[in-house]
Amino acid sequence: MSRNTSRTDLRGAFEQFGIVNEVQIILHAVSGESRGFGFVVFAEADEANAARAAMDGIELDGKVLRVDESAERLENDGGQNRRY
Repeated sequence: MSRNTSRTDLRGAFEQFGIVNEVQIILHAVSGESRGFGFVVFAEADEANAARAAMDGIELDGKVLRVDESAERLENDGGQNRRY
């Protein structure tokens, strides 16, 4: 992901696939700049899967996205929320 991509940009790119509960861009602890990756949390697994299939490999803000399911799960989500 481009280090220039904002949370708004990322949400806008993914929300066409369904309800986005949360968007996080991971920042460097010292500089506060984007580390070049983030998370998009969908309300429904089927929407998240559709987004992953469609968005993996596309270009956003000049960088090709790599979209995978995160190994980390939100606590107490019952497997409903999916991070990509």
